[in-house]
Amino acid sequence: MREDGPRVTVRLVFGKKKRELAARLANAFANARAVADSGDVAVLRRARDKLHEAVRDADASSESEELELVMVLGRRITELREATIADRLRPCAHCGSRDFRLSEEFAIDQLDLPTRYETSPKLRLLLCLSCGALAMFLARHEDIESFDLQRLFPTKLRAREEPRGPFR
Repeated sequence: MREDGPRVTVRLVFGKKKRELAARLANAFANARAVADSGDVAVLRRARDKLHEAVRDADASSESEELELVMVLGRRITELREATIADRLRPCAHCGSRDFRLSEEFAIDQLDLPTRYETSPKLRLLLCLSCGALAMFLARHEDIESFDLQRLFPTKLRAREEPRGPFR
């Protein structure tokens, strides 16, 4: 027997279980819709994750309004994170330019490094468009507390008291 594509698992759900999944989906959708305009990234992320899980478990259509709301919440989270970065951004420490490019989030294990880490905090790169200076920073501030950063960054330094730097 020849396989021409990926294997697909079909899950059939009937009766009570199907009604439970539909109710969970409706509840997650209502909760996500209620917080969609929130400015709290953690609240939005929890609502998006619960809705996405409910959509997946209920095998909702790829064109469903529930899945569309998952996408809307994801875009809102991205907007809020990027607005926070823009608010904290300072002119380039090297040339004074205010024009930058911001990378998507990535993990250290996605880089081609000689050492691999099982888990790493999400990082972002900031590139100065004038001089090419590159800054790498944690994408989520809460990762400072939750990861063993001492293993990734064993040397701790303290900068002199001066007003220049990539962030305030």
